[in-house]
Amino acid sequence: MKLPKAPALFATALMSLLCAVPAHAQTHYVTYLASNGANGGDCSNPATPCRYFQTAYPQTTAGGRMVCLDAVDLGSIVIEQSLTMDCERGMMQARITVGPTDTVTIRGAHLEGNTLVVGVSVSGGGGTIVLDGVKVGVSHSNYGIFGVFFAPDQAARLIISDSTFTGAGDPSPTANPPGGGIVVHPEGSGSARVSLERVNVGGNVFGIAFDGSTSTGGINATIADSMTSGNTQDGIVVTTSAGHAPIGVMVTNSKSANNGYGIRSIGPNVTVRVKNSEVVGNNVGLAAQSGGTLLSYGNNGVDANGSNGTFTGTIASK
Repeated sequence: MKLPKAPALFATALMSLLCAVPAHAQTHYVTYLASNGANGGDCSNPATPCRYFQTAYPQTTAGGRMVCLDAVDLGSIVIEQSLTMDCERGMMQARITVGPTDTVTIRGAHLEGNTLVVGVSVSGGGGTIVLDGVKVGVSHSNYGIFGVFFAPDQAARLIISDSTFTGAGDPSPTANPPGGGIVVHPEGSGSARVSLERVNVGGNVFGIAFDGSTSTGGINATIADSMTSGNTQDGIVVTTSAGHAPIGVMVTNSKSANNGYGIRSIGPNVTVRVKNSEVVGNNVGLAAQSGGTLLSYGNNGVDANGSNGTFTGTIASK
């Protein structure tokens, strides 16, 4: 299985936004946005917030913070510098391309996906992307391809906590790409270190997918205290091909239920370790294919699947 790169996004919108941005001589560490904010002017005071991201962004110092005062609809945004966005209930679609020393943090946002649109896209670049308390929801009547698409071409980190991803992907048999809730797909020599904690990924085509088939840089990931459920293909799938990225994934204190596959390891140099977790009610519980390794610490529950499947080996607890 290969999960193709997401289509180019936001280019036309970005050009129009840049053309509309007024020049501001001064930048501020904190800027403010609100649904009743002004179209231009100074965004640095919560009493005079701006309405549009494209007004506040050029006024925000690299490494600074943007604050949404209410459920402002930010539309499609592009982030190309270190930035923290505190946007509880705010709505957006975000494309992020930053350098290896940059960090972008998005807290509390509601990321809406539409046809061929990514909730959060990282295509190229590196750095650290942090999503905390976000919700990506896609209507099944208007398919969004990815909740998160993480495709760095440099060394990069993805940290997601306390977040929900639902409804992503196109279930039609000819869909290319089919999409999924969280898809990690480094490119070229890019590598990914991924930490997923207390995430709920349900009702997508693929739930959580790690794909190293177009990278040589490798993926190292942990999924902890999380749930993947009701995804039509896999709850968790890890895949690569010969000569491409080695992948190691640790699944701990988590549950994969009512998916097509519960946990699947595909290809050489893929190692999935599972500890204190449950795989239940899936069409197929466990599958290791094409040389993939799927290891158990011996304290997992694999029950009530159409076919339970088996681990390829065990690891002694220390």
